[in-house]
Amino acid sequence: MKLTSRHAIVMVGAFSAGLAACGGSSQTSPSGIPARSPSGSSTSLFTSADFTASIPTGWSDQTTNESAITAVSVSGTVLMLLIAPASFTDRVNEHIDVSIVQQTVPSDALGSYLETVAQHGATNLSPVQPFNLDHTAGLFITYDLTAN
Repeated sequence: MKLTSRHAIVMVGAFSAGLAACGGSSQTSPSGIPARSPSGSSTSLFTSADFTASIPTGWSDQTTNESAITAVSVSGTVLMLLIAPASFTDRVNEHIDVSIVQQTVPSDALGSYLETVAQHGATNLSPVQPFNLDHTAGLFITYDLTAN
């Protein structure tokens, strides 16, 4: 039985080379520094030179694990890789990644770039949607991917 899971790709203009999240193969990974949030909170944070993100409860930071990076087929330079706990879902390799694409994508081509996930087996692509996060504009799409 093949399981289909819903994914998203996000492009943000904050990084000059372009930023992709939850996308498709690289072997490189700069080190992120996992940190605990202040005041005894149980929320874990991922902190790098470029950004800080909350790690969902139960998920693990696998940013420096080359085997995990290879297993989820992340493309570009990996800035962060979080893996869901096995009990979270029946899907294999459920993850959140943040990576810088290998080649610069011009602003007017970002939407087309996002849609290239269809070349790698993605189906049911949503229209490209704009968003603004902390005064930084970006684009995203969602799509389905069937696990082999």
